[in-house]
Amino acid sequence: MPGEDIINMFQLYPRRIVERHDGRLFFFVDQTLKQMFETYGLGLPDKVMHDAIGRERDQYQKATTVFTQSSYAARSVVEDYGIAPEKVQAVVCGANLDPDVLDAWEAQDHPPHDPGPLRLVFVGKDWQRKGLDRLIAGMEVARSQGAEIDLRVIGVAREDVPKTLAQVSGIEWIGFVDKRRETGRFVDLLATCDVGCLLSRAEAGGMSLREFCRLGLVTLAPDVGGSPEYVTHGSGHLVKPDAGPETIGTILLGLATDKTLLDRQRKIAWSERIQASWDLPIRLIGRRLAE
Repeated sequence: MPGEDIINMFQLYPRRIVERHDGRLFFFVDQTLKQMFETYGLGLPDKVMHDAIGRERDQYQKATTVFTQSSYAARSVVEDYGIAPEKVQAVVCGANLDPDVLDAWEAQDHPPHDPGPLRLVFVGKDWQRKGLDRLIAGMEVARSQGAEIDLRVIGVAREDVPKTLAQVSGIEWIGFVDKRRETGRFVDLLATCDVGCLLSRAEAGGMSLREFCRLGLVTLAPDVGGSPEYVTHGSGHLVKPDAGPETIGTILLGLATDKTLLDRQRKIAWSERIQASWDLPIRLIGRRLAE
């Protein structure tokens, strides 16, 4: 409607909006196009990328505020696009889970997890970029040293991965779960695990990390892009994109065999879980919009 504020979570507005809309324009992006093109390897023609970044720069300049979902993205807006720092604000997003379902889940009793194998959970469709193969390789290293570990994979079916991965024992292949229609099931699948895992080779932030944190899971996260900002301090383990199976296996071995470590980090993750909701980012963005 005329005069309305608009917040765009994509890096570009349609031209008609920029040229005709008389309300304020805002952005809330997980990364800039420059970061996306450089890290995701999309294979687009140089001219297409150059033109898109040019449009993006012009629109950031016209926007009232550019919110970014990490300081990693905010730096690019300022340094790569020349936007004044006072026009840019980093606000880490919340977990994209139905708040009514979360409220119902919070109201339930949450008994301590039963003793047994360390339960890992992976969420994602692009298994290669998100490092499912790295996770499985690290899990096998830890198992070879005596760790008892199981893995639940959500978003990927067994037939979607190479046989070398599909044949590994102790993996529960859930496949696709519709978070909108099956939010309760999705929450239960995550919340009954110990460690949420994402080992991306390239990542703007990683929504699954916010979901893990919102449900009180310890996290194994990639030390790339804005991902380190998405995990709870004191209950997350960061892994470099070039780290090998031995490094990953050592972390998993420690969590599987040192119950004091796992319990301590689980308590931190549980106590801080509300920080991964949308309440705080909404307040921060709302405060800026009210200025």
